[in-house]
Amino acid sequence: MKMRIENIPVKDYIYLSEVRRADYDFAIKYGYFDEQKDIFRVGELTKRNFGFVKDLQQLYEGADKGGVEFFNELNNILVDELDITLEGIYNTSVFEYFNFLKFMSDSVARVFKIERSLIVYDDGDPLKPDSKRFEKYGYMIQIDSLADGRVLDYDKVRELPYEIAFGKMMYEKDKVEYNNEYRENVKRKNKHHG
Repeated sequence: MKMRIENIPVKDYIYLSEVRRADYDFAIKYGYFDEQKDIFRVGELTKRNFGFVKDLQQLYEGADKGGVEFFNELNNILVDELDITLEGIYNTSVFEYFNFLKFMSDSVARVFKIERSLIVYDDGDPLKPDSKRFEKYGYMIQIDSLADGRVLDYDKVRELPYEIAFGKMMYEKDKVEYNNEYRENVKRKNKHHG
């Protein structure tokens, strides 16, 4: 059976039956829409606010990149950050929107890749307990760290330009690595002289 999808407005997609919507979701998931289009002028994510980028990362991490729930959450994030309305999104053609989803997915993946390569730190200490217990807090850990634990400053951190927040996280990581290396060098020196 050949899958048939039409270029309908997003609002019509949302109200399709589950069976009909499954065809569209399949098309999104398996790359029928692989042209990236920034139709809502999001631009480079690293030029946006830290909170916006983190909200997108949290949505995309482990999410099924199709389905009405995902779209509704993404649309709410976009409306909060950009100069667009839900009506504007819902009147967009579904093909344009799906190409936008490809743009967003690739943009978020790029930020994940940059962060994992530059700020994820593991000192390899086998005595440290497993840090997976903190995964349930998502990006709150980064916000808490940047706010020096001051909950009342969380909103201020969310409003920081992403590049500033990311630079601070890189600096903190480098500082921890430097201090750990320094302590190890002192231990080795004392071991040889003591």
